[in-house]
Amino acid sequence: MGFAINRFSGDLAPLKSGLDWLERETDKPVLGVLPYRHGLDLEAEDAVPISPQDHRSDGRLRVLVPLLPRISNHTEFNALRRHPGVDFRFVRLGPEPPRTDLVILPGTKSVRSDLAALREAAIGRLADAVEAHLDTGRLLYILGDSL
Repeated sequence: MGFAINRFSGDLAPLKSGLDWLERETDKPVLGVLPYRHGLDLEAEDAVPISPQDHRSDGRLRVLVPLLPRISNHTEFNALRRHPGVDFRFVRLGPEPPRTDLVILPGTKSVRSDLAALREAAIGRLADAVEAHLDTGRLLYILGDSL
């Protein structure tokens, strides 16, 4: 058993001292360093790609997904993220949500906890934005195991 460094880009020389430290401190070998490849699109497990908060106004469908603390199955959005006609954004709880055409509440690993986080962060912001969004007649889609 050992370590593999994934999605590394750049010169390996400066990384060498860190790899030596990792092996020394854990008594486990570094098995290799895998390079970052553009367009490879490997599943990111529990890491959610965060994009800038601003939405483009280029005529594409703007889709917003609140980034819940215990979001589940976020990779289900990959096809939507890659669609050329969609400007897709995961949005952190708390900031003023950007104007959007569609809000999707994602699945969660803990509905009660994420609902509490959504309510806490939404004081005067996200909850109002969702309600205002619905008032315009636009869609709000909720995945099966969502809030």
